[in-house]
Amino acid sequence: MSVLAPPAVATAAVFGSTGLAGRELMRLLASHPRMRAVACAAGTRAPAKCDLVLLALPHGVSGEVGRDLAGARRPVIDLSADLRGEWQYGLPELHREAIAGARQVANPGCYATAAILALAPIVAAGLVEPDLVVDGKSGVSGAGKTPTERNSFWAAAEASPRTGRSATTTSSRSRLSSAKSAAALCRSRSRRTSRPSRAACW
Repeated sequence: MSVLAPPAVATAAVFGSTGLAGRELMRLLASHPRMRAVACAAGTRAPAKCDLVLLALPHGVSGEVGRDLAGARRPVIDLSADLRGEWQYGLPELHREAIAGARQVANPGCYATAAILALAPIVAAGLVEPDLVVDGKSGVSGAGKTPTERNSFWAAAEASPRTGRSATTTSSRSRLSSAKSAAALCRSRSRRTSRPSRAACW
């Protein structure tokens, strides 16, 4: 009788594990059957012993760390907005094949994920024009846990005199190229062609 060996468990180094995104990442990894998380502090050498690096650092900080780690021989996934224009765009619903072959992946933001996944099928079907406006609203938790004037009660509950608008409301125009790329990607999948190009959107 043959005995199957237990599946190998990969190790993931998590930078920013004490932040809101980092805590959720650690929670998800705690129940992952094939991956074990290791919390890392800035300057640590722990990533050298890990199979994967996950960056959950603040915007502006994550990009610098990510570029330093980009030359390593292990995949790096960044959850911030810093590297979305440089690395493979990490929306697996549309870019699964490209992500699988990438060494550096930039995770999309929550607004972009919701908007692109909702719009891609109807744009691909030609039901709407790809020049669209997406109006998204968020609570202050979307700004992270660091206390700032921007996410204080005064700014969140009332319109700010400096901006003339509520700090909890964000309106953004989606890029024409984003919708077209998503539509082309959906069409290419339906034709079962070669690996599609990534959407230039974030």
